[in-house]
Amino acid sequence: MSEAEVRVTQYAETPPYHVEHTGLRWRVGYARSEESRCAEQPGQDYVACRKTSSGMTFALCDGVGASFVGNVAAQLLGDDLVNWMTHRLPRGFDEAQTRVALTDHLIRLTRAATERILAERLPADLPPMVRSILREKQAFGSESTFVCGRIDVPGAAFPRGRLAFAWMGDSRLRLWDVKSERTPEFGKTFVTAERWSSRRGPVRGQPHVFVAPLLSPDGRATASRVLAYSDGLVDLDALAESLPDAELQAVMDASRSRPLNDDMSFIEIQIDVRQRQTASPRGRRFIHRLLFRAAADPRTC
Repeated sequence: MSEAEVRVTQYAETPPYHVEHTGLRWRVGYARSEESRCAEQPGQDYVACRKTSSGMTFALCDGVGASFVGNVAAQLLGDDLVNWMTHRLPRGFDEAQTRVALTDHLIRLTRAATERILAERLPADLPPMVRSILREKQAFGSESTFVCGRIDVPGAAFPRGRLAFAWMGDSRLRLWDVKSERTPEFGKTFVTAERWSSRRGPVRGQPHVFVAPLLSPDGRATASRVLAYSDGLVDLDALAESLPDAELQAVMDASRSRPLNDDMSFIEIQIDVRQRQTASPRGRRFIHRLLFRAAADPRTC
């Protein structure tokens, strides 16, 4: 894992791994299902995140197990979403504009994704009937759910900062301010049947989108913590507090010991930013230079 980008391997377990950057602290973790681990197979989940000059971007994807090579779809989609959030996310706060742009992109992505899925080779020793079934699944494509986001701390581009999230499927996305949980603002939009298909693009709807300033007009933080996790970590649904690494790992271990357990992945982001004083244009320029230097300094990680 590099300082600038974290991509969690699907072929091993990753205990909670920490990164710090420009007032943001995040940790990621990963565990394959017991079945995948014992068979030495990759997990279907995938997590990636990247530092940006003003904050960070991330994606958490859960490949649909019944589809062809769901792990490949999850990784392909996750890397693409991190790149899109970093370089192509519309600059403003218009949720409709963001939804349209992301939907169009996910449709265009199907061309390269289909080529990638069709290039997957089947084992040579498969029985003819099994090979025929897998060929049919391969032609149908692969699918994955996703949660992705971008956090910009207050600075020149966004004086009040920005939160931007998008999702399809039943992986969780939760948000807290300094006093309480804001997740109800997302509504009942985490729907199992919704996902992205390598052949068809968004399935059964468009991506759900949330965009908002990170600071209120009077300088109060509107967000202090973000948590995204796959449905293999449903035990976290009942917990509002942030768990220490050891306790979080214990939850993952306990979940993996249950029958029919699933892959588990998470990313948790702690936000600690305060409104900069902007008494004069000269002062604003000075603060913006400091922010730029802090973002570019490799010692911030």
